[in-house]
Amino acid sequence: MLILLAALGTGAWWLNGFMENQGWVVVENQKWVIAGTGWETLKYAWPVAVIGVLIGGGIFYVILGYLYLTATEADHENEIARINAQKALSDDKAEKAQIRADNSIKSDREALRAQERQLMEREERFSRLEAEAVKRVQAAEERVKEAEKTAAKANTKKQRAEGAMARLRSKPR
Repeated sequence: MLILLAALGTGAWWLNGFMENQGWVVVENQKWVIAGTGWETLKYAWPVAVIGVLIGGGIFYVILGYLYLTATEADHENEIARINAQKALSDDKAEKAQIRADNSIKSDREALRAQERQLMEREERFSRLEAEAVKRVQAAEERVKEAEKTAAKANTKKQRAEGAMARLRSKPR
């Protein structure tokens, strides 16, 4: 746009210098009479000026349109590049978040498996302890039965001994 403004300014400066040296003459009574000089000639040459303005305006409009389209296209390309960069950044963040989530899930699963192993080991240990306790209870019950049998035999012997003592005491001597 600055170049276009500079070109317009240069063109206006050139046209001003050019118009200072111009004149318009008309024929009156078979003589050439100067009708106007400089910018005053536009009163007489207005059809030529209108055609020049239309042609120059058309060229200016085409150049301005081309510059506008080029600038708009560059803006769109920059916007697309910015959006693509944001998308790439978002994709990268999403990928990293997915990796962190996968790692977190993996570590949670490993922790759960370790807890499951510990629980299974404890369950096995408790099962062994229970089986051992059952064996000890059975052994204790057997010892109790043996002790009861032994106590019953001892009680029977004691009663026999007491009966024999009582008979011996009751016998006259």
